[in-house]
Amino acid sequence: MHNRYYSLFLLSFLSYISMTMSQFVFFSHYSFYFNFTI
Repeated sequence: MHNRYYSLFLLSFLSYISMTMSQFVFFSHYSFYFNFTI
């Protein structure tokens, strides 16, 4: 029981981290290109 909840929490945490990292990478690349063009 405890192991199942722990794996579920870990999966949601990893998905949240991957989503945040992809958003951050996209934003950083976008701001970099924007500053380069300006």
